[in-house]
Amino acid sequence: MKEKRKKRTRAEEGKAKGHMNKGRATAYNMFSIGYFAKIVDVVCKSNHRMEVVSNGGFGYLLELDDCYVPRPFAQWVADNISTKEEAIVLGGKSISLNPEAVSLVLGIPAGRTKIRVLDEESGKAVFLSLFGLTDLPSISFFGNKLMKEELPDDVYLRCFLTVALATFLCPTSNTKPSTKYLGALVDVSKYKDLDWCSFVHTWNISMSRSTKQTS
Repeated sequence: MKEKRKKRTRAEEGKAKGHMNKGRATAYNMFSIGYFAKIVDVVCKSNHRMEVVSNGGFGYLLELDDCYVPRPFAQWVADNISTKEEAIVLGGKSISLNPEAVSLVLGIPAGRTKIRVLDEESGKAVFLSLFGLTDLPSISFFGNKLMKEELPDDVYLRCFLTVALATFLCPTSNTKPSTKYLGALVDVSKYKDLDWCSFVHTWNISMSRSTKQTS
């Protein structure tokens, strides 16, 4: 994205309204804007670390604020997503949910190379070997590294994006990162070349579709 975006302000906390189906919570997953915002705060304490993330193509995520999102409101939005139209549909009007929208809102790379998840186990094995591991750890393992350890730039960026994907961009109901994107995290130098916008879009539409089928 060439155009410089304005810094977003912190949203005020508020109570969900009754018409938002208060108390219903079928769209649960590991989405944790609070935890990810904590990681962002740690990154932003160092100009060098901010530069590492920005040079990797994910600088706009550092503008994220820890805002309160009422769970009933999140469920209300999820309930009004049409997976067929790939849009939020309400009152005869719609807001498109497509890769372009992901790019405009999140500013993450939309490279020419599609992220493929055909060989998850192979990608997982290579990813884990970079950390000297054989078993996939929890999301907090990578978060703790960012908060407590001095890491080489490539490892730092890899840990940051792992947490970003697991808690914000592509959350699931698991406490561990998904094996579907671990292969894409191996080569830090190629992050900008990958189409993260399409990947995030497809992921979240699929999650929404799955939620509707099981609710």
